Amino acid sequence: MKHKNPYKSLLKDIFVWLKLICILLLSYFLCRILFFAFNASYFKLLSFQTVYSIILGGLRFDISAILYINAAFIVISLFPIFRFVKIIRNRLFIVLFLVVNIFAILLNLVDVSFFSFELRRSTSELFTSNWLGKEFINLIPTLILGYWYILILWATVSILMSTLVIKTILNLDNRERNPIFISSSLYLFFLALVFLGIRGGVQLKPLDVMHAPSVAGPRYSSLVLNTPFTIIRTIGVKIKFTKYFSDAELKRIYIPETKVLSGTAPKLNVVIIILESFGSEYIGGLSGRKNYTPFLDSLMNNSLVFTNAYANGKRSIEAMPAIMAGIPALSSRSVISSGMYLKGIKGIASVLSEHGYTTAFFHAALNGSMGFDNFAALSGFQNFYGMNEYPYKSDFDGNWGIYDEPFLQFFAEKLGSFHQPFMAGIFTLSSHHPYTLPVKYSKQFKGGTLPIHKTIEYVDWSLSRFFKKAEKMSWYKNTLFIITADHTAQQETPRYTTMKGIFSVPIIFYSPKNKTLNRRDSTTMQHSDIYPSLMAYMHIKGNYPGFGRNVFSKTKKLSMVTNYLDGIYQGIVGDTVIQFNSKKVTAYYFTKKDSLMYFNKTDSLYPRMQVHEEYLKAIIQSFNEQMSVQE
Repeated sequence: MKHKNPYKSLLKDIFVWLKLICILLLSYFLCRILFFAFNASYFKLLSFQTVYSIILGGLRFDISAILYINAAFIVISLFPIFRFVKIIRNRLFIVLFLVVNIFAILLNLVDVSFFSFELRRSTSELFTSNWLGKEFINLIPTLILGYWYILILWATVSILMSTLVIKTILNLDNRERNPIFISSSLYLFFLALVFLGIRGGVQLKPLDVMHAPSVAGPRYSSLVLNTPFTIIRTIGVKIKFTKYFSDAELKRIYIPETKVLSGTAPKLNVVIIILESFGSEYIGGLSGRKNYTPFLDSLMNNSLVFTNAYANGKRSIEAMPAIMAGIPALSSRSVISSGMYLKGIKGIASVLSEHGYTTAFFHAALNGSMGFDNFAALSGFQNFYGMNEYPYKSDFDGNWGIYDEPFLQFFAEKLGSFHQPFMAGIFTLSSHHPYTLPVKYSKQFKGGTLPIHKTIEYVDWSLSRFFKKAEKMSWYKNTLFIITADHTAQQETPRYTTMKGIFSVPIIFYSPKNKTLNRRDSTTMQHSDIYPSLMAYMHIKGNYPGFGRNVFSKTKKLSMVTNYLDGIYQGIVGDTVIQFNSKKVTAYYFTKKDSLMYFNKTDSLYPRMQVHEEYLKAIIQSFNEQMSVQE
C-alpha cells in the first residue's frame, strides 16, 4: 500500500530516531548531574553563566558521543532498501542497542567516583593500561563493595532509559518502506546531519577533548565532557607536533638538556622513595594543617625541603618517567602505556650503572602492574622486585599488593645485601584506594576527615620503621634519600583544589651526614628536576637530556613547572600560573595575592606573561620533537 505523502513516512522514522537520541541525552544529563553532585567540592563557585555554559557546551559533547556510538544502528535501520519498522523492532536490534548504550552509561558513571583521584575524565587508557589484567580481576570484589552505589545509580539510569527506549520503539506504526528515490534523498540528508553532530559542528576541526576548557574554563572541563567521548577521542592518539619556532629560535629559548661541569665526588648510595598519593596537604610541616605525618615532619627538620614542589602529572604511571628520567606528562597518554620514548635519553639508573652502581627498583604490586617493571628495565635498572619476589604472601592487602610496612622492611634488608654503591627506587602503595590497613593496625590509626588520612598515618609510621632499621646498617650514613609522592589524591583545602594545588607534592633531600641539607627552599621544583639536580649534587659530569632543571645551579635560568590536563598545558613559575590550550593563553594568575585562582589576568598586558608563554611553547615543541611513538 502506497502512502499519499511518501515523505511523511520516512520523516516519522527519522523522528523516532530523534526521540531515541533525546532519551539518551536525558540519560547523559542525569549522569552529569550525578557527576557534579559527587564532586561538588571541586566544582566550587558556579555562577549562573558558568552553569549555562556547562549545560549548553555539554550538550554538544553528548550529541557527538551518542551519535558516534549509535552511528551503525542509524545507518542500518534507515537504509532505504530495508523496511524500517521490521529492522528497528527486531529483538536483536533492541538488545544490541540497549547493551551498547547501557555500557556507555556505566563508563559515564565510573568517573562519578574515579574523578577525585585524577581530576579528569577517564580516557582510552582505561582499557589499554597494564593493570587491566590479573590485578584488575583481583580487585573486582573490592570495587563492587567499595562502589556499590555506582551499580545502583547505573541500574536506575539504565532502567529509566531502557523503559523509554522500548516504549518508543514498540509504539511504532507498522509502515511500509518508502519510494527509493525519496528515501535515499532524505536518508543522505539525515546522515549528513549525523556526521555533523559527530564532529561537533561546522568548525574547521572536529570537536575534541582540548575544546572543553574553552567552554567554561579549565576547572570545569570535566563537567562539560562525558566519559564515552573522552575514551573515543583518545583511542589511537599520537603526539601532535606543533611547531611554534624555527630550530634556531627554539634553541635560543629552551634546550631540553642539563650540563654538569664539575668533577667527581665520593660515590653516595641513592634511595628514591615515591609515596603513593602523598600530597603536600597531608603533611603538617608543608600545609600548616592537621599533622598526619609526625615522622616525615621530624625528618624534614634535618632535610632540604622544597616548599614549592609539584608533580608533573596526576597519575602514578606518569610519575616514574618524570622522576627517574626527567620526562614530564605533556600528552594525553602516558609515556609508559603509549610506547613513547625520548630519543637518546638515559635515566638516573642508566647513568649510575655506568659509574659502577648496583641499581634496583621495588614496587609491592603484582609484577607488570602499570608497566613499571618494563619501564624500569628500559630506563636502566638492573633488577626489579615486585610482589612476585616478596617471600611472605600473607602480607598481601587483598587489593593491590603487599602492605607498606612489611615491604619497606623487605626493601631495607635487600639494600643491605647490595654491593655498594647502589641506587634503588621504591614505590609504595598502601595509601591507594580502597585505603585498607592490616587488621592488627586497624585501631592504631584514627585518620581524619578523608578516608585516605588513616593510610597516610600508616605509611608515615611504616616509613619510620624503615628508617629505624636502616640506621643500623652500614650503608645508611653514606646514602642520599630523596622522598616525594607520585601525585595528589583526595583533597579538601581550597588552595589545594586549585589547578596549581592539585599538583602540590613534597620533594625532600635527606642525607644523614650532610648537614648542609638542612633548610627550606622556595625554588619552584618539579619531578623532572630531580634527575638533573641529583647528577649535579653528586658532581657527575655530563650532558643530561631531559625536561628538568638543576635546582642547585647558581645561574638565573627560568624555572617552570609543566603540567597537562584535559587539553590544557600549565606552567608554574613561582607565584604565577599560565595556562595554554596549544593555540593561545587561556588564563594567567598571580597566586601570591590570588591563592584560589579566581582572577584571570589574561586581559592585561604583562611582559612576564609573554615571556612565560614563549617559554611554555618552547617546552611543548621540544617535547613533541623529542618524543616518538612505537606501535
